[in-house]
Amino acid sequence: MGLFVRDETYDETHRMTGFQRYKQLLSFYAWHWIKLGFITFLCAIPLMLGIAYAILSTSVVMALALGLVGGAILGPFIGALVDNIYRAMRDDPGLRWDNYKKGLRQNAKDSILPGAILGLFISIYAFILYLAIYTDSVIMTKGTAALLIAAFFIFTVFSNLFWPQLVLFRQPITQTVRNILLFTAKYFWKVLKVSLLELLFVGFHVIFAPYTMILLPFLSIWYYIFFSQFQLYDSLNEELKIEEKSNLQ
Repeated sequence: MGLFVRDETYDETHRMTGFQRYKQLLSFYAWHWIKLGFITFLCAIPLMLGIAYAILSTSVVMALALGLVGGAILGPFIGALVDNIYRAMRDDPGLRWDNYKKGLRQNAKDSILPGAILGLFISIYAFILYLAIYTDSVIMTKGTAALLIAAFFIFTVFSNLFWPQLVLFRQPITQTVRNILLFTAKYFWKVLKVSLLELLFVGFHVIFAPYTMILLPFLSIWYYIFFSQFQLYDSLNEELKIEEKSNLQ
């Protein structure tokens, strides 16, 4: 079976497990997620233009400000994409585009601030990496590199566990943070492995840029989210009772 080729031997009424489930979900939803990924990419353009402007003007203030604004625009669409992926993983019976519009409508307001923080993180990282690689403004010592990698791991662990709770539950932020800390403590090696794979994924795009930019509108955004969340889903479902609670709503 190809990555985006529908396999007719799969029975949509039978839910598979493990790697077979991974292939099953891609077989059913990949084309839909490509379209949602493209929508998300279009909404990420203000953030990308803001980062480019900050880099060209070498202004950290602009990197901060435009990262926040661009991320706030992008946030609701990240939330809607995460929501749609989770609906697929729990076999939500609704129509795919109706589910996407529902997820966008339900989570838009709550996704603005997390999106702004995400945009700020991406903008600052891109700004620092540009200065380190193409100018002499930042000396990339082993200590600096270690600090940046550690910050990446912390942020991705938090983000991987925050967005699903944002779109799935209406709960205080203190409860969300508590769940993140408890889940990370219990499944430390799993969340670390997922973050390491994400680092490799991002590193691949950075090392082979600008050629990997071709993948960004069609593959990178939605697959990055799906791949990481798929690895965490069973454990999250076990701890947070995702499917049990969704059936009660």
